[in-house]
Amino acid sequence: MIRQAGSRQQTIKEKNRALVLQAVLNQNIVSRAEIARSLGLTKTTLTNLVSELIEEGILTESEAISPESGMGRKSIGLDLAENAPLICGVLIQRGNLHVILSNLKGEILADSRCRYTGLISPATFREKLAELYRQTRSQSRQQILAVGVSCVGPLNIVDGTLLNPHNFFTEPFEFPIVSFLEELSGVPVWLCNDATAGAIAEKLWGKGRSQDNFVYISTFNGIGAGFYLENKLYNGEYGQNGELGHMSINFLGPKCACGNNGCLELYADIPTIVNGYRHFREYLPNHPLLRMESPTILDVLTFIDAGDVLAMSILTEYCRYLAAAVSNLISQLNVNLVILAGSPRTTSSFFEHTLTYMMNQNSPIGKYRQNLVVKSDFGLDSPLYGSAGIVLDKIFSAEIPPSPPIPAG
Repeated sequence: MIRQAGSRQQTIKEKNRALVLQAVLNQNIVSRAEIARSLGLTKTTLTNLVSELIEEGILTESEAISPESGMGRKSIGLDLAENAPLICGVLIQRGNLHVILSNLKGEILADSRCRYTGLISPATFREKLAELYRQTRSQSRQQILAVGVSCVGPLNIVDGTLLNPHNFFTEPFEFPIVSFLEELSGVPVWLCNDATAGAIAEKLWGKGRSQDNFVYISTFNGIGAGFYLENKLYNGEYGQNGELGHMSINFLGPKCACGNNGCLELYADIPTIVNGYRHFREYLPNHPLLRMESPTILDVLTFIDAGDVLAMSILTEYCRYLAAAVSNLISQLNVNLVILAGSPRTTSSFFEHTLTYMMNQNSPIGKYRQNLVVKSDFGLDSPLYGSAGIVLDKIFSAEIPPSPPIPAG
């Protein structure tokens, strides 16, 4: 299908509205003069756009702002209105369901969470999610603009379905998450992979804010990736672009649950790697990592914080596999910044430094352009903030308005 190249006048206005709103939300309290100067809008155009946003209850006039020179008249600032519509964010991960209410600045105002162990039945999943939504929704009387869902894959964002995520449901099941939440909430619902949501959070508020190109990598709930390319979110045709853990790094390797051979997650797997070190029990009989039934990457990072050499060896092997896949990925995308999810409970930079070193060793142009791995400021919460960011991304790209439609009649 050939896409239309032209722009309607209304479309230009909608994009300018979105830019004005983004300028206010990104800088807290700002003046009309600052916005007009940064966006290149005339005073008349800006006045009309701001008046509409104030009338709709999105923005409000705030305290007077002194000019940068310290001389002249103070100008009236703009800020988010106290009763502006909220966003509902839903995070769906293995063992974790989380529902939040956020304002248009991405500030979490209410949340409810359910943690569980093992697999979950589709019926229980439906009940728990509905219960969490109602519990969170009851904490505010403000309007809900839309719901953003950040979810483990695989999924289909076109028809809004979870495609039987691996190690998730107790039985094979494709869950119509978008239609379920739209019926429950009565507002539009947007779905994306949790790693993609993490990338959105980084672009809006984190390490990717000033970057046109970067990859966000999460390794704490499967291995996923989200991308910003040429300052635009890349979400793929069906939203399955984040499945980095199911990239094959050995086509003669063992069969994965996804049906592929030699997937990254079969090798970059902490319990499997630790099991290869069990012979060290003879020398380290009381080492907790060697006695854990199913150690996690967070366990390994915690020991690295304490200077544990065995944990460093385990993570080094983990990084060797991860670096192979990420190097292949970013060399194809021509991206050199990787934002890595990390636990706020750990302080060591060993993970990102080791991954950076190995990626540059693997890169054919590593000597000319160094890849950089940085730790997310959100810890493990980028996909949670990104669940609200999904809706904000739609607003800032003028795909949806920042206020609910006025009911007919």
